[in-house]
Amino acid sequence: RLLTQRAVQQVMFYQGVQNDEVMARWLGEFMQKEPESCLSPDFHGVDALPLPSSAAYICGLLSLPITLLSVRRPALRPPGGSRNNPYTKDAAFDEIAVEVSGQFLAESIMKMRTTVAQEWLQDLKIFVSEDDALRKRHAVAIQAGVAGSKANDDAKKMNEANSHPAFEVGRLSSGGGRSSPFRKASYDLLKLLATRTAMDCVLAENSKLLSNKSSRQWLLRFWGGRRDGFHGHSTWTQGGGDPGASDSLLLALFNAVPSIVTSTSGEAVLVDPNELADTLLTARTDITKEWAEALELVEDEHLCWQQW
Repeated sequence: RLLTQRAVQQVMFYQGVQNDEVMARWLGEFMQKEPESCLSPDFHGVDALPLPSSAAYICGLLSLPITLLSVRRPALRPPGGSRNNPYTKDAAFDEIAVEVSGQFLAESIMKMRTTVAQEWLQDLKIFVSEDDALRKRHAVAIQAGVAGSKANDDAKKMNEANSHPAFEVGRLSSGGGRSSPFRKASYDLLKLLATRTAMDCVLAENSKLLSNKSSRQWLLRFWGGRRDGFHGHSTWTQGGGDPGASDSLLLALFNAVPSIVTSTSGEAVLVDPNELADTLLTARTDITKEWAEALELVEDEHLCWQQW
């Protein structure tokens, strides 16, 4: 769903660049239940697609008959011959018909999905190197005996030295075209969704990823105060700003102090946030590997939808 959402948002962005505001607004409102659509190019979140699956959204467009919209636009030459004529009281409008082709829009979105999927296949590889750098920089901070803000500063410096953001290259390694305009923002959303999904897996009732129930209860409390940052519109700044929701959560988890809690049986149990962070990163890596396999099948998905 996130792949389709980002493809739709980028199609809407290009429509805005081409001054096709009518089509951009129509696409933003397509299948929306609420009057105010959150599916706009400026929305930075992961849950904006109005339907439960990409197939339902794209096939809904493909099955849509061609429709005509009646649009009122200011006339090129209003009565009186000039827009600045002081004797012209009311602006004149032209009624024009705009054709909406669901098939054309669906094909545009699928083309953008293919482009974004190729970028994400490269960008997901950064996850492993970033996770390794995160573990390494925290180990350095522990060895140096620093904590708090200085640990965060050292962590940020090590992150810049150890990560290799593919989206800053500007061109796809396959040799085709420039990167899509939302690539860097989409990478932040990929991390956000992967971290949220990994947290859900770790905290699941039947999960065997945690060593004891006390660790689960501690992590539930830790996650409870940060969960809202992973839903809805998320704050994000490009380059040099504060870390996104995902990075902030992991830094807070690595910097948390180990604590001894009392289990339900009355025993004293040590909860190590570093161990929990490592478990979360491992789960996130497994999830991104599954996503990479799914991204390889995007074009096959499109063929199936077009035959629907």
